[in-house]
Amino acid sequence: MKRQKMPGISMIPALALLSIVAQDAHAATDCLPVSGDMRSEVQAALSRRAITIIERARQPGYATDPELGRLVADQVMASTGAGDVGVSLPPGMGALHSVAASITATEYRYLGWDYLDGPFSGCVAVKIAVEFFDRASGTSWPVEFQFDNGRLRSLSTWRRSAVWGRLSDKGRE
Repeated sequence: MKRQKMPGISMIPALALLSIVAQDAHAATDCLPVSGDMRSEVQAALSRRAITIIERARQPGYATDPELGRLVADQVMASTGAGDVGVSLPPGMGALHSVAASITATEYRYLGWDYLDGPFSGCVAVKIAVEFFDRASGTSWPVEFQFDNGRLRSLSTWRRSAVWGRLSDKGRE
C-alpha cells in the first residue's frame, strides 16, 4: 500500500499538536478553578486557598471535610522539620493533617505579585509561599505549597525561631 502525502501537513507536528490540545483539554476538565486570570490575582487566590487548607486540615474532622477533599489531591505529599531534623511523611490526608496541626500559628502573611502582571492560568503547576507565625512563642513556619490544576499536591515547611520588634522613630520624618 502506497502512502499518500497530504499537501502542507506533516504528520509528526500534527500529532504533537493533537497531544498538546488533548493535554490542555484534560487539564481544563481536571482543574479546580481559581478566581482571576492575571498572575497577581491567581497568586493571591492560591495564597488564600493555602491558608484555608491549613485552617481546615488542622481541625479534628479533617478526614471527612468535603471542602478539604475538594482542595487537596488524594496523595498529597508533605514534609516538615525543625532544627536539624526533617521528616517526609507518607502521602495522604494524614500527612497534611500532621503538618497543619504542628503549625500552631496565630497569624500569616504572604507576599503579593509586585512584578509585571499578565495573563496567567491557575490550571498549571504553581508554587506559593505563605509564612505562618506565632509572635507570643517567637515561632515561624514558612510553607511552600505546590498546586497543580488548582489542587494542593505538596507542601513543605521548616519550623524556625523568629524575633519581631519595632523600629525607633529616630530619623524618620
